[in-house]
Amino acid sequence: MTKSSLAEQEICMKCGMCCDGSMFKWVGLETGEKENLSSEIPVISMDRDGAEGFNQPCPVYHGKCTIYHSYYPNVCRSFRCDLLDDFSKDRISQTKALKIAEKADSLRSNIRVELSDMDGIDEKVPLYVIIEVIEKLQVETEDNREFIQDKQALIKDTRRLQQIISTNFKRPPGILNRIKIFYRIPLSEKRLFVEAVILLYSTKFILLTLPLKYCDRLFGYGSRPESGLSSECQLSVRTAIGRAGKVVFWKNRSRAESLATNWMLQRRS
Repeated sequence: MTKSSLAEQEICMKCGMCCDGSMFKWVGLETGEKENLSSEIPVISMDRDGAEGFNQPCPVYHGKCTIYHSYYPNVCRSFRCDLLDDFSKDRISQTKALKIAEKADSLRSNIRVELSDMDGIDEKVPLYVIIEVIEKLQVETEDNREFIQDKQALIKDTRRLQQIISTNFKRPPGILNRIKIFYRIPLSEKRLFVEAVILLYSTKFILLTLPLKYCDRLFGYGSRPESGLSSECQLSVRTAIGRAGKVVFWKNRSRAESLATNWMLQRRS
């Protein structure tokens, strides 16, 4: 093993962001890999295309990968985050890469500690779920005003971790890559994406011009418009809204995305 490989391994072992649910929700497997995996990894099939894989956080990640020296998925073996890529191309030093990984790990630990007194949150809850929940709770309402006041440190650490992930580990794709991704998706999903963009921008405009309580009533915020809709329909709508959220110009998208999702689901119910 070369000196560079050893250094990369050290950076990886300090991190684990790609294993614990901080960066990804799902890990896809190649054909035939299921039979070679540890029995600790529960492989499931996605309804959308039948692809096999497993949910994050990885069940064999306990502070570090516990099957690192045995068989583990090819996608795990070949994945390289932007931090590792920057180090291998001499854009940053090993010392700086390790400091970034250690800072991310520290924030991750702080968030877990700060959430320890909240019901329903334990170490098994993926970090991406926690980040999504905190992002939505940052939109102040009468119901969560007390939470925002009491959890300033938690909100601050969550924002900092999101920034570190998007800056150092998983940068958003450039405009050319976005165009390539859009070109590859089916026509039906392209249409849903265009609809989602229109509704998301329309929702933001309405939020800026009308009182929040009126907007919530208008879009049925907190209701369940998905009742009666198939799980596939719900998934396609939420996927479209998620994609649309990546082409908006404002940062706090949670309320607009939630209302736009309700709007799209209502149009189908």
